[in-house]
Amino acid sequence: MNQLPLHWLHPGELFVSRQPTLVTTILGSCVTVCLFHPRHRAGAMCHCLLPVGDHDRNNPTYRYVDSTLPRMMQALQEAGLPLQGLQAKLFGGAIMTAKSAPVSATALRVGPANVEMARNVLKSLGIPLVAECVGGHKGYKLFFNSGTGDVFLSRL
Repeated sequence: MNQLPLHWLHPGELFVSRQPTLVTTILGSCVTVCLFHPRHRAGAMCHCLLPVGDHDRNNPTYRYVDSTLPRMMQALQEAGLPLQGLQAKLFGGAIMTAKSAPVSATALRVGPANVEMARNVLKSLGIPLVAECVGGHKGYKLFFNSGTGDVFLSRL
């Protein structure tokens, strides 16, 4: 049996491939959006830290949900994939608190704000959200098979 190449996706990164790959990351309040094209059996995955942020055209980053999702679509187009038929899956957005540390109100809102922004941007881009596992108080380890669109999650 052939094993898929494994790619570790760090926070603030984007992965796009037409070749089947197993992409993995760990999420807390961050969100991951997996875009998959069933007909072409190819996909993309991002790991965003914040819903919105300062955007530097000279130093593009994939840290912010609002700008990363349109750039994911552009990257898929540049890889030769049509945008028609894309499906999205959304994960993460937990409320992460340490038992021994004080937590600010802003920290409590980051995860839910990331989820809300991802849903809104996907809707505005016309990409159907076909699955999600978001929220809670624990993180996830996630594996995305970019050739099948399957996602495997385990709670941390």
